[in-house]
Amino acid sequence: MSTLGEKMEPITRQCERCNKSFTITDKRAKHKKFCSGYCRVMACKERTQRLRDQARDYAYAQLTLKDYEREKDFKALREHVEQLEAQALADREFISLLEITLPRMISTGYLTINENSTMASYWMNTLKESDVDWDKLLKPVPISFIDKPSLEIQNETATLLQEQQEYEQNTQPVQFDNDADYLPW
Repeated sequence: MSTLGEKMEPITRQCERCNKSFTITDKRAKHKKFCSGYCRVMACKERTQRLRDQARDYAYAQLTLKDYEREKDFKALREHVEQLEAQALADREFISLLEITLPRMISTGYLTINENSTMASYWMNTLKESDVDWDKLLKPVPISFIDKPSLEIQNETATLLQEQQEYEQNTQPVQFDNDADYLPW
């Protein structure tokens, strides 16, 4: 039987913390890594602190990565929302343009769908399935809704067209003599 503190041949080692050499003479201490209890406690504290720092750095890296991914997702969502808002704005402008012009175009016959066209069924379905209140749009527009300057422009345009037609009816067409070296006027 062995007794406690059995002696053995001395082994010389270096401390893992302070690199100081120490001698082991007891069999029970043959696995000893530190020169003193102080070095052992300090090495344990340093290791514990290093593990805490690693855990903190790892958690910070994870949070940073999550923040980066979240920010990337939010950026993609913001861009998508901006695209949708731009499309909605364009749609609102189109609908307001339709509300203004469609009743006049239908009453004057400028808006028709050619039933023989290949796109006729598409346009018919699109116009029927849209969220536009067609009863409201297809009612004739009261004169009070049409602004005065546009009426004046329409009247001026109509008078100019009428004057041009009268001028064309009253004037003789100019005939050119291809053999002549000069212009008749």
